[in-house]
Amino acid sequence: MNTLFAARAEARKNFESNRNLTAGSAELSKQITHAEEVAKFLRENVVQGQAKDDEGNYSMCHNTCHSYIY
Repeated sequence: MNTLFAARAEARKNFESNRNLTAGSAELSKQITHAEEVAKFLRENVVQGQAKDDEGNYSMCHNTCHSYIY
């Protein structure tokens, strides 16, 4: 879970650092596009798993509620 919390904190930090961008500016458009690309990458490429045993084996979670980062 630490990785998830770190990712959330980093995303929040980046949004906060760009809070003062002007609506309609090229830089705001660039930052929005970047955020959308990151979200797409995470949805399509990150696999969530669950530890199976103490030997470091994992199984994939097939629950659809894990399909999105909250």
